[in-house]
Amino acid sequence: VVGDDVSLNVTIQDPESDLLTVEVSGLPDGLIFNYDTFAFLGRFTSPGAYSVTIGVDDSYNSVTETFLWTVVGNSAPQIQVIPDRSDRITDAVDFTVVATDPNGDVLSYQASPLPAGISIDANSGRLVGDLVSSFDETVIVSVSDGRSTSTTSFDWVVRQNAPPTIAPITDLPDRISDLVDYQISASDADLDPLTYSAANLPEGILLDPNTGVLSGGLVSAFNADVTI
Repeated sequence: VVGDDVSLNVTIQDPESDLLTVEVSGLPDGLIFNYDTFAFLGRFTSPGAYSVTIGVDDSYNSVTETFLWTVVGNSAPQIQVIPDRSDRITDAVDFTVVATDPNGDVLSYQASPLPAGISIDANSGRLVGDLVSSFDETVIVSVSDGRSTSTTSFDWVVRQNAPPTIAPITDLPDRISDLVDYQISASDADLDPLTYSAANLPEGILLDPNTGVLSGGLVSAFNADVTI
């Protein structure tokens, strides 16, 4: 692959230990042949199919060996789109940047800036940690195959959780044996699912924790504050 470093030794010997003359031709761009150590050295600079010939002569006989050396261009890593994130302080984070390399190279990962408490594993691209403070930044993710680097970005907002809001509840005058069917109205700025609870309800009255509906039949006298 273009950009690869090369250090490749070739075994050249003569049964009679005669002095050898070696000639090499057709090398890929960026490579040389060291005639002292019989080694191909350098770094590939251009793609192509190179017909390399090695000729050896001991003054009595000569032989040649030809082989095809194919050099391909490096393809940069490909990163899957990372959706924008919206989280809250104290949320646990665990997600992985997904990337592939057309050449099958080993990839390394970086991301910056990251919210406090979050780190990225350089080898796997996994981001983990617990969010500890507010954050509102565009995060740049870089993936490298050692030759080329690809980048992508996503917006990440971390905010303090907003408590639910309960609509005012008017005092409820009722009589023993009355049937109660009353909806408590509440909303959440973060659109979180809500659960409902109540303390000190009259005998016979129940609160549905999922819907916030008070229902039932009053069976005894009651005069007290109810906490929702």
